Amino acid sequence: MLSNGNDTIPLAVIFNGVTLSKTPSTVVNADDAKTGGRTNLRITQQTDTPLTVTGSFTGQVAMVFEPVVETPVEPES
Repeated sequence: MLSNGNDTIPLAVIFNGVTLSKTPSTVVNADDAKTGGRTNLRITQQTDTPLTVTGSFTGQVAMVFEPVVETPVEPES
């Protein structure tokens, strides 16, 4: 969110093509995560409507990435 002390502008955060929210979601599949690499991060105004506020705004975005622990599949005997 951006704020100038009086007004706020909600933001949308898109990581690897996935819009982030407060609900956990997978943003990288296991195979891509193993090989590593780079991906896109996009931070935009949440809506496309014209802004009606002016001034100097500051903001911050927080993201937490956690690995998914996969249970190994034991071979059938």
